[in-house]
Amino acid sequence: MLYSDRDKAMLLNDYFSSVFTIDNVVIDTTKLPHKVDDAMPSILFTPSMVVKYIKRLKNNGSPGPDSIPAEFYKVTAK
Repeated sequence: MLYSDRDKAMLLNDYFSSVFTIDNVVIDTTKLPHKVDDAMPSILFTPSMVVKYIKRLKNNGSPGPDSIPAEFYKVTAK
C-alpha cells in the first residue's frame, strides 16, 4: 500500500510514462474517420411545436445553463 503523496504521485507517473506515446508529428490518415457530408440538414420547427414541448417541461426541473426555471417558460409561452 502507498500512503505518502510522493509515492502515489510516483506510481501514477510510472504508469502514465509506460503508456505514453511520443508525438512524431505524423498523422496516420488511415486511422482518421472518413469525411461525410459537410452540410447539416435543415431543421424545421414551428412556434406551436416549441409551445408543445415547453408545456411538457417539469415544473420542478432544474434550470438550464441560462438559469431560467421551466416555470418561467411555461407561464410566458403563448
